[in-house]
Order: sequence, then C-alpha cells, then structure tokens
Amino acid sequence: LQQGNAEIIYVNDNATGANNGNSWASAYTDLQDAIGDAVTGDQIWVAAGTYKPIYTANPFPSDRQISFRPPTGVAMYGGFAGNETQLDQRDWTIHLSILDGNIGNQSIATDNSERVVYANSSVTNARFDGFKVINGYNQSNSGGGMLANGSMVIENCTFTANYSAGNGTGLSVGGGLVDVINCNISNNVGRGGSGLQCSATRANIIGCTISENDGISAIYIIRGECYMDRCIVSGNISNGDGYVAATVLVSVNGNESGTANIYNSLFTGNISDYTSVFDVYTDNESDHIFWNNTVAGNKSTASQLVFSCALNGSQQTSFRNCIVWDNDSEKQFYWPTGQGESVQYCIVQDGYGGTGNTSTNPLFVNPLTGSQAPFNASGYDYTLQTASPAINTSNNTYTSNFYDLDLLDSARISGLTVDKGCYEKQFCSASASISSSGPTNFCNGGFVTLTASSGDSYTWSNGANSQNIAASASGTYTVNVIDANGCFGTASQLVTVYPASVTISGSHTICEGESTTLTASSPNGSIFNWSTGATGSTITVDEEDNYTVTVTTVNSCTATSAAFNVTVNTVNTPVITQNFDELVSTSADDYQWYLDGDPISGADNQTYTFQQNGDYSVVVTDNGCESEASNVINVINAAIEDEESILFNIYPNPASTSLIIETQILNGAYQLQDITGKVLLSGSVTAIRFSLDISALSKGIYLLSLIDGEQQVNRKVVKE
Repeated sequence: LQQGNAEIIYVNDNATGANNGNSWASAYTDLQDAIGDAVTGDQIWVAAGTYKPIYTANPFPSDRQISFRPPTGVAMYGGFAGNETQLDQRDWTIHLSILDGNIGNQSIATDNSERVVYANSSVTNARFDGFKVINGYNQSNSGGGMLANGSMVIENCTFTANYSAGNGTGLSVGGGLVDVINCNISNNVGRGGSGLQCSATRANIIGCTISENDGISAIYIIRGECYMDRCIVSGNISNGDGYVAATVLVSVNGNESGTANIYNSLFTGNISDYTSVFDVYTDNESDHIFWNNTVAGNKSTASQLVFSCALNGSQQTSFRNCIVWDNDSEKQFYWPTGQGESVQYCIVQDGYGGTGNTSTNPLFVNPLTGSQAPFNASGYDYTLQTASPAINTSNNTYTSNFYDLDLLDSARISGLTVDKGCYEKQFCSASASISSSGPTNFCNGGFVTLTASSGDSYTWSNGANSQNIAASASGTYTVNVIDANGCFGTASQLVTVYPASVTISGSHTICEGESTTLTASSPNGSIFNWSTGATGSTITVDEEDNYTVTVTTVNSCTATSAAFNVTVNTVNTPVITQNFDELVSTSADDYQWYLDGDPISGADNQTYTFQQNGDYSVVVTDNGCESEASNVINVINAAIEDEESILFNIYPNPASTSLIIETQILNGAYQLQDITGKVLLSGSVTAIRFSLDISALSKGIYLLSLIDGEQQVNRKVVKE
C-alpha cells in the first residue's frame, strides 16, 4: 500500500493474517520485523498494543542491550486502532502503542531493557511519533526510555516509569539536531535529567510536559544548545545527594558548555534541596536566555541562603519578562557577583534591582503555594486575571520572533505590549475609529485634532492616553482602544504636513566700507521675499541689520527664516609713541610696521625697536578689519654706534647723574645730541678721562660724539 511516495508497513500485535506488514489484516505482530523491513522513505504504522524489543519471553542477559532502533529516513507512527486509512485518523491518546522494556521477570526491573529505544549518531531524517515508552532500566549509562543521538523528530510521545543510574532517564537527546514536540516525560527516576537530558548540537523542546521526575535534576542541559518553548515543568523532585540539584540544571562536560534558551514556560510545584528551578552549575561563558516564563509555587529545602533560591543564574543569564512569585525559597534570585541588569521587566515577589522590575502580586487565576510543593500543575491555573499588573507591562524587545506564542498557543502579544510570564491575556475584538477636526493635510505650523471612538482607555502611537490628540507632524497616528467590556480595537489615521523651510547663508561680519551677499536656500520653494523688499534668492548688503527672507512653496505654504544678523566692524586708527629706541602702538589684534611706507618684514608686534633713521608708522587689524596708517614718527639719528679703533669708553651706561668718559683723543671736542639731532651739551676734550654732568637731561636715548679733526666716534648713552 502506498501513501504518497512512502510505503506503509503495518504492525499490530493482535493481527492474525500473513504477518508480512502489507496491510492491517496482514500486519507484522512484532515491531522489530517492521523496523528490519523498512527503508528510507517508508512509514511504519503501529496499532495499539504492547511491543517489546526482543522476541522471547525469557531473554539471555545480552538481550538487555537490544533496543528498538528507528531507521534513517523512516517515520514511525503509533496510536492507531488498526483500521485507519489516513494518518490523521489516528489518536495516540486513546490507542496506546506501548514500547515496553520489561522483557524479563515481570515482577522485577533489573532485568529490563537498558534502553527501550535507541537512535545512534548515524540516524538522520527519522521520525518517532505517537508512542508510549516505559520500563527502561539502565544501571550504568544514560538513557533509560530513549537515547536519541541522531537527527530526528520525536513527537506526541510519552516517556514514563523508566530508570537510569546515569543521565537522561526518560529521554536523552544528543549528537545531532533533535526536535521534541508535544511529549509527556513523567515519573522517571535517575540522576541529571531524570526526565530529559539535552546534549544535542541543537535540541528544540516544544510544548512538552515534564513532571514528577526524581533525580538530581529533571532537565539537564549539559552541552550544545537547548531551546525550550511552551513547556510545563511541575512536581519534579531534585535531590542532589551531595551534588548541585535543580529542576533545570545547566552545566558543562569537559570543555563543552550547555546553553539554555527557555521561553513561555511554566515552572511550578517543583522541589529541590538546592535551587528549586533554574541553576547554572558552572559560570560558563554561554549566553543563557530565560524569557516570558512563570516561576511560581516551587520550593527549596536548602539550609544555606546561597543555595535556597528559585533562580540561580550567571552574568550571562538574561532573565526578561518573567514572573517569580510565591516560591518557598529564601531568595528568588542569586548571583555570586550580586545584583545586576541580568533581570529586567520581571515581577519578583522579594523585589529586585534592575530595569522595569516590580514586586506587585501578578494575580494568577488559581495558583498553589510553594509550601505545598511538590505538586503537579494539572488542576491549577496560572493565567492572569483581568486586573493583573503583568498585562501589557513587559518589553517587546525580549519577545522571541521564533517563539512568539504563549503557553496556550495564543499570540504572544495581544494588545500593545507583551505580558509578563508564560500566559498572554487575550483581548476580544472591538471596533475603533478616528475622526478629525479638519483636513489631515496642511502646511507646516498647523495642526489637526484627532479623536478616537469611545472607550475606557486609549493608547496612541505618540504615547498619549487621552481620547483626543493634536497632530502637527506628518505620520500615521495609531490608537489602541479598550472598551468597557475589556475588548481591544485599533485604528489609524495618516496626517500629511506640507513642508516649508528656508535658510540664509553668507558672511555675518563685514568691515566698514565692504558688502556681503546673502543667499536664501529652500528645498520646498523658489519664491523669495526679503525683509528689505528685495526678491530673488540673493541680495547684497553693506549695512548692519537683521535680515530675514520668506519662501512660498508649490503648496502655497510659507516659511520665514530665522533672522540673519550682519555686523559691520570698524577699527580705530592706531597711535604710536616713542619710548627710547622703541616705538609702541595702541592695542589691536594684529600689527604691521612700516619704514618710509614699506612694510618691515617680521615687524608684527605691538612694539618695534628701530635701528635706522626714517619715517615709521603702523597699520593694525581688529576683528578682521584693517585700519588706516597711524601717525608718523620721524627718526633722524638712530644712535647707531661706531666701531672705531679709537679708545672711547663710557660708564656707567645707563646713568642718572653723570658719565665717566675715557678716550685717547686729546685736544678734540665732544657733543651730546638728542635723538632728533639737537646738540644739548658740547665742549673740548682736555684729558683722557673726564666727567660729564647729565642730571638736567630728561630720560631717554642720546648720542655722545668725540671729534678729532675729520674723525668722529659715536656712542649711544641712556639717561635713566
């Protein structure tokens, strides 16, 4: 029989036909026959009944190693009554296809199959769907119910009443890419991962129930990436017996680290002698995610404060949008490094520092307290009451785009903002509309009033919470309305604001006697009217004033520029004075000295020391503007000293009252002139050393000359 391209092999332990698997009437009575007969692309349909991995009722000891082995590329389906013709006609919850590891003495477990189902690492593209796996008993290794080391889908299965002295008692997934969907993993006993162990390259655990397992942890994430979404984890018992214990234990194996990514799940009724729910056993550097989960009604019996907590993370653990409430623990959270931004937008009963965290009662519909743990979540209700402070108060940034449903498979965001915890309050629909006070397209600077239809509460896209808003900018305005019945509606209105803008560019500062050109620029229009009365995009001005321009756009909108201030700078004509052989200008920003009308190279300071005769002046610059030339000072005798062979010494120099003169000239003459050449003192030289009284002279620079016939020697003298 063919269904699509797949051959269907039938299995029914009550069949009485040819036992060749070709039909329900001729179905194999033993599942191992069908597995041995299947090739890639086949499907195996298994009717309700109990199937064991071996053929004989009294196996040899080696038979405990025999398991059901899903083949590569083959889909195994259980849950048939034994008369179906279409796959969607089966019901695995009623017609139980049981894979039973109790292959020996029915009253003891130690001779059971070590692993009831085993998919080794070579298995790819396999499906295991609709089975109940029980009574595996592994005294030394991982995996009592099923060990899945290949890449496959495990869906609609139950793993219960299995035992393992190792990890991953109910189901252990490792090695490849494994999807575990809508499975029930319960009442298994083992060590780490008494219910489930994740050590696959990537494991997706979706919509599963993991409950009432007993071991060091119910879920053990030891390596690879483990993604859990929409799972209920309850009633599990974690007893460390000297080891770290938690319902969800994230650890490392050698140099490999496990990464936990848990979304939209409920953890309740679990009990541990260490951390009651979540613990990162080693501070590995993996980035763990714990978003939109509810952790409530769990219990820790640890006697030390550091151990007695609901959630024990690391610096790499991101707790977002969660509810942590009514856990019977000394602390809700613990990090060895103290509080930090690992926890955000959560409700934490004890309170917790960090962005967006509160400590208000989340108002569950029908919860149970942590003091009553352990208990199964069945029969209790952790959905949110209508008045819950968890509704619409989280952060949408921390809602996964891939895991965007809540625990009831409803839209993760119903309303404006994601709710805290694993359940999203679903709103009924209401009609909403927006009316406007006038046209919704207008010129820049105007506005229109938008009014939402009647309701109990309003939330606009601009953050307003009133029924009316004034819209003055282009955009789509959206309002969310909740009516008196708690129903949710949304409406939008497009507003178009025609732009009009204009700016002026040019020089803000000019010098007296100069002009500047101002240019108007507008991306929206080309008609310009200046405050001077001029039109066009440019004007030339030479007066100090505040200039504006108005532009008109194609939509007949106008805009006026900001005032453009033009300043006319003036500069005073400098005045220079003489101080000895130094010329000094009045203060300015920059200076240029001139001699006989020509600029003196490098003479750009406020003072200038002259060394030759001539007419001196200066031109200065202030505020970027150049002055007229200063007054002129004429230097006739610059008091440049002669270097002659005749001995001519003067001391002290400078002097205040008298000069001592030593010379080789006899029968000569001397004369003392001021800087303009005027002779003030004169006389004959009659001795090689004589004194000259200068006490009556003013302070300044003078020239003392000794004259011997046609020879004259000059020395500069300073009167102080």
